[in-house]
Amino acid sequence: AVVFTNGSLDKAIEFDDYCHHHNPPIAFIRAEVRGLFGNVFCDFGPEFTVLDVDGEEPHTGIIASISNDNPALVSFVDDERLEFQDGDLVVFSEVRGMTELNDGKPRRIKNTRPYSFLLEEDTTKFGEYEKGGIVTQVKQPKKLNFRPLRLALKDPGYFLLSDFAKPFRPPLLHLAFQALDEFVAKLGRYPVAGSAGDAQRLIDMVNALNEELAGDAKVGDIDEKVLQHFANGSRAVLSPMAAMFGGIVGQEVVKACSGKFHPLFQ
Repeated sequence: AVVFTNGSLDKAIEFDDYCHHHNPPIAFIRAEVRGLFGNVFCDFGPEFTVLDVDGEEPHTGIIASISNDNPALVSFVDDERLEFQDGDLVVFSEVRGMTELNDGKPRRIKNTRPYSFLLEEDTTKFGEYEKGGIVTQVKQPKKLNFRPLRLALKDPGYFLLSDFAKPFRPPLLHLAFQALDEFVAKLGRYPVAGSAGDAQRLIDMVNALNEELAGDAKVGDIDEKVLQHFANGSRAVLSPMAAMFGGIVGQEVVKACSGKFHPLFQ
């Protein structure tokens, strides 16, 4: 995996394009922390497979009965509630009587209840259930199609919300970080803390970037107070923020290398 920090946006796009189109793709992670604000972007390639989405052990259940129906009703002992979900794949083992189910073939379930579910299979010609049996969930891999950074900048899609009371804050900061990169490229420095002129220049850049967007990508409410705080703190890298984002990026590196747990996905 490639972790990109403290570089220009143009250079990040160049690195990400190489990683995205490499065969096999190279996981690319970009992170930036400025004052009390930060961002993380992940691109694990055009087709990345998550082998284990949640990292939990497969759910299991002890069978109490199985009907000879289409679909078949599978009931369980009432010692504990089931944690299966509609659409899950399961395998059967140690079933007596209806031994056709012990073939290890994953089967899909539906209409899950606390102590039963329907098996999407015709068991009318199977042997009659006698006793025993365990059902085990089959973990299903999930494929993610990551977009390269150059496309995600123009159409970022859904942001990972950290404060549901401020749904428009992430898209605003998305523009703010792009404007900051433009500011540094033009002036060769970051905004001076407390400089109203530098803050206004950054705000104007954000508005200009926003005008270039169309449809849902356009930010309706430009909060200039937030942008002033962003500009004033942009020169600083605070150790608590760096530590927090470093932990997030470290987790994403592990996800990229192991295929375990769902990564940040733009």
